[in-house]
Amino acid sequence: MTSTPVTPGSASEPVRYIGADKAELTAYDGRLRLAVGAHNYQVVRANRTQPEQADGYGWTYNHAPMLAYWRGRFYLEYLSAPVSEHVPPTQTLLVTSEDGRTWSMPQRVFHRTITSRRGCTSGWLFLMRQMGGSGS
Repeated sequence: MTSTPVTPGSASEPVRYIGADKAELTAYDGRLRLAVGAHNYQVVRANRTQPEQADGYGWTYNHAPMLAYWRGRFYLEYLSAPVSEHVPPTQTLLVTSEDGRTWSMPQRVFHRTITSRRGCTSGWLFLMRQMGGSGS
């Protein structure tokens, strides 16, 4: 059996890391140096006491962002809840940006979860929504 050589930068292997630095998996940043020219922009900041200065809801659990770029605009979707991940109510919000620095106010794209016990024999009936995927 003959194997075809894989070329970095090709469709079959678009990126290949050949450096000596390895990420330290016990550190949140891997203890790696920052990438030259990379920037970090905060999109949403939770504010329970003054929600009008944040997302308008005052919910402090904002999680699982999914970023997409389409037709000249960034779209960032994320989950939001008052304080915790699996405790209703929850909602899915979307923010947009043309430049990746200045973002719109969050808009609800999926309504709050169902928190009724009707038709549910044990515990609360609720739905968690996530657009996109986690890769798992």
